[in-house]
This record gives sequence, structure tokens and C-alpha cells, in this order.
Amino acid sequence: MVDLRTKVFKTGLETLYYTGAHHVMAAFWRSSGAIFNLHHIHPDADGDQEHRFNPNGPLAITDHFLDEVLCYLEEEGFDLVSLEEAVARIRQGDTSKRFAAFTIDDGYIDNYVYAWPVFKKYNCPFTVFVTTDIVDGTASLWWFILEEAIRHQDVVQIDLDGELKSFDSSTLEQMKQAWEDIYWQLRGSNEALLRLTIKQLAERYHIDTNALCRNLAMTWDEVRTLNQDDLVTIGAHTVSHPCLMELSYKDVRYEMEESRARIARKLGQEPKFFCYPYGDETTAGQREFALAKDVGYEAAVTTRKGMIYEEHRDHLFALPRVSLNGSYQQIKYIDLYMSGAPFVLYNKFSKVNAV
Repeated sequence: MVDLRTKVFKTGLETLYYTGAHHVMAAFWRSSGAIFNLHHIHPDADGDQEHRFNPNGPLAITDHFLDEVLCYLEEEGFDLVSLEEAVARIRQGDTSKRFAAFTIDDGYIDNYVYAWPVFKKYNCPFTVFVTTDIVDGTASLWWFILEEAIRHQDVVQIDLDGELKSFDSSTLEQMKQAWEDIYWQLRGSNEALLRLTIKQLAERYHIDTNALCRNLAMTWDEVRTLNQDDLVTIGAHTVSHPCLMELSYKDVRYEMEESRARIARKLGQEPKFFCYPYGDETTAGQREFALAKDVGYEAAVTTRKGMIYEEHRDHLFALPRVSLNGSYQQIKYIDLYMSGAPFVLYNKFSKVNAV
């Protein structure tokens, strides 16, 4: 269960924190800085995974916590920089002062309503990576569609492995278990099958997928308004948010090029930076890194965990990020992250994880 994994990970983090081991490790693993990864920012993102069904909760933090993070980083002397400035420093090997850059994935309306005012308060630049189908209001946000189906049914029926399977979802614990069982099986299936399965699920339970997307997403007018602010950079995050490793070379290239072209048509300028959907080791690798460079982006970010080191100047299309996760909304975790200690251990004492 995800709750158990979260508890185990938190125990490890708190052991590092309360023993002070992260300060010792930081002396040997000092980084150039960090690129933060966010998705949703809104007032009720309390991250409560124990007492309510909120499987996508880890994707969201409160605007109050974002404020705390920016305040902490400023007080600790980090430069709050744009992604463009971060990439320039990485390329130049500039370690004169540590930096923090902020990126937000997908293009949700809460970025506009709640995150933007907090960033403006601190004069902090940030990048929004736009999935064009999401802003068009036509994307299949399958992780939210699955949540909707489980939340409103006592028994969820879904086609998996070529047969119709039933999952009890009448209690909170059963809803959580149904999510775990279905979500990870879908994540392990190929992209075409995942999309078909979710389409059938939405039809079975009369879920209006376009309405769900429109309610969550920014409009292009709102993206344009953001883009007029010098603090904001708009990046590309594909057309349809697929698992790129599951696609053909031709289709990956299309997702990268067409998303950039659509953004250029809407905003009048091409995005310089790209973000891989999902972005971990199982969804973006060497082929995708090479393609992002080949189609003309200046750099690209993953969700591989880690701080930024001088060595990343040779891996500008596989940049790691630090997730601001809804289950870890305490400044002590930011203190841990910025020491680099959790990522040193996670990456087995390697500064770069780009293989």
C-alpha cells in the first residue's frame, strides 16, 4: 500500500533529520542547487492519505506550504532563479552561489489562481510545463478518471488482462486497495491499452472526461496572461501526456515537436525547455533524452530524484528534480532535501542518474 511506503520513507527521512546525519553528508555532497517539481497548489491540499480517499493527494501542496518553502530558501541564502538561469549556470559550471528553480507540470488552473500570487510575492521565477491537450480541455486525465470511478462506485468493474474484473470499493480501505491494484497495473500496461481501458471505464460509469479536464485546466487565455509576466516561462510537456517509452520513435518525435508548435502558435514564441511525462527511469531514457536535444530544445527535466551538480552540464536533457510532495509538507523535509542526503542514498552515492 502507498500509505505503508510513505510511512517507511518518512521514517528514513526523520532518522536522517534527527540524527543530524544529513548535515555530515552535506559537507561531502554539496550541490549547485535544485530544480523543484510541482503539479497542484491549492488551499485544501492537506495531503491526508489516512482518513479520506485522496489517491492523487501527493500531487498537491497548499499555497501556504509553497510560501513557507520560498521563505525558507530565501532565508537560507539560495538564489531563486528561472529555469533558463539554472540551465545557464549548469552549462557554465557556475557554483558561486546555490540556486533553486521551480517548475510546475501539466497546466492546471490552480497554478494560475493560487501558485502565481505566491511566486510574485517572493519575486520568484517559475516554469509551467504545458500539456497542450490539457489546456485544450480534451486530455484523458486517466489518473483522475480512475479516482472518480472508485470514489462513486461500491464495486468498480474494469477490463484488465483481457477480462472484466471487479474491485470492491465500498469502504475507505477497499477504495485505497482498489486504487493500488488498478493504478499500478495500468501503469505497467502499454499506452494504447491504458487509453482504451480508461475510455471504456469512463463510458461504463458515465464520466465526462472533457468536463473533468476543463474543470482542472487553465485556458489558453490564462496561459497567455501568465506568459506576459517576466517571472513566468512556458515549457512543453507533450501533446497528450503519454508514457514516451511506450511509443514509437516517430510518435515520440511528434509529441515533442507538435507540443512545441502548438504552444508557439498560441503564444507567439517557441518554448525552450521540455518536460518528460511521468519522467522517471521507466518512462524516459536515452532515446527520449537524445530526441529532446535533436528536435531543438535547450534542456529537459525528468522526475529522477536528485540535486544539481557540476557534472549535469553533460546531461542537460536528463536533469533531475526535487518533488514537493503533498505527503511531506513540513520544512524539515526541505532542509533534508537541500542537504542532498536523501538523494545521495537513493542514487547509491552517484551524483548523476541519467542512464
